[in-house]
Amino acid sequence: TLASQVYQQLRRELIAGRHVPGRKLRIQALCAQFGVGLSPMREALTRLSREGLVRHQDQRGFSVAEIDEKHL
Repeated sequence: TLASQVYQQLRRELIAGRHVPGRKLRIQALCAQFGVGLSPMREALTRLSREGLVRHQDQRGFSVAEIDEKHL
């Protein structure tokens, strides 16, 4: 699915350190970067937050989590 493809690509970017820990992830910018709509992007970010690679805060959106050894 589109969400799975975005999830895999964004996961690789996060693990590679291409996103600064603590920085807010702008959903609209990510949608444009990956060429997908809001729904697949939100699904991918939610999956990444369950893995601990992304943090989700109600009313504040998503941000890049600190990556430790267990994620690598």
